[in-house]
Amino acid sequence: MPCNNAASPVYWRCFIMPKLAVPFASPAVMAPDVGYVASAAFMPKPRLPLVQTIATVDVDEQAALLSGWNQTYNQLSAGRFSGHLTNASVDGFLIFREVTANSLHQIGVLPEDLFAIGVPLYLQGAATFCGQSCNGSQLHIFSGKDGFEFHSPSGLDIVGIVFAKEMLLRSFSEGERERLEPNLSRAHLHDSSTSCVLRLRTVVAAALAALHQTPDIFASPDLLVAFKKELADIIADVLTDDLPNEAVFLSSERRLQIVRDVRVTLRDNEVPVTVEDLCRILRISRRTLQYCFQEAIGMKPVQYMRAIRLNGARRELKHGLSVTDAATKWGFWHFGRFAQDYKALFGESPSATKQQHQFG
Repeated sequence: MPCNNAASPVYWRCFIMPKLAVPFASPAVMAPDVGYVASAAFMPKPRLPLVQTIATVDVDEQAALLSGWNQTYNQLSAGRFSGHLTNASVDGFLIFREVTANSLHQIGVLPEDLFAIGVPLYLQGAATFCGQSCNGSQLHIFSGKDGFEFHSPSGLDIVGIVFAKEMLLRSFSEGERERLEPNLSRAHLHDSSTSCVLRLRTVVAAALAALHQTPDIFASPDLLVAFKKELADIIADVLTDDLPNEAVFLSSERRLQIVRDVRVTLRDNEVPVTVEDLCRILRISRRTLQYCFQEAIGMKPVQYMRAIRLNGARRELKHGLSVTDAATKWGFWHFGRFAQDYKALFGESPSATKQQHQFG
């Protein structure tokens, strides 16, 4: 059921932590330890730093920081209020993290042309979102013309992302858009698979760590494009995870042919290809692509494509490219995660591969 709070149309903002040393721990051990300063606008003004972190000791101060969402906070649990709010702007995306120590009643609203999704990192105790019970594993869709209402528990720790709804809809097939648009117009809890939610959490955590270590990391156009593609792909996967699957009506020969077509497409493209790219080129839905890969080779397309990209980076290292350039060329924007995935697949680090072949 839609939330109704009689809020007026507003502008918006969202928030992110620059460091996530313990991604899924209690917020008590996750207080911000840096203090970047940045614009809170959706599109950052030139020459302004990227990230802003603010600590508050009053519930109204916390709500004032969120005035762009026309939010009102009422404190429900006893004790002195404390909260942290951090935001980051990444070329069309705003990413946020908010930590609050006390139980709150929150209401707010975003413009209809924006999409906002939240992922709890820590949520325990009684909580409801737009009348639905929260268990910490659901995704919070904040956007919608009627606004949202959130009874949050003590010790809430949540991250989220806001961007133009049209940007999201471009990731879907026509049939998927028709099924999803009604849900995108109202605030609600969205159930998705554990793997999808964990993947979104992992990428947000990687972005936070990257921004903490190198605040201007996305000044590189290649890294920015890779980050935006991966983030858009994950969110689209999350939202289509429970849609009806038309691929069950395809013959086994047709499913195998789709997988073969994907292999040819990946082979013939000199730049990394995303799931969205494949669906557009092959004119199939995300769910069809996922089902065909799961049936034909026992893995998700994103896992297969990541392995292909890692193999491509390995060949670049053998031909003398630096680790950073090889990772960037094949669409890896977080070098620490690239090195971990590379070693997990090949049993050696990227630098070890390069060293073995530098005199070849």
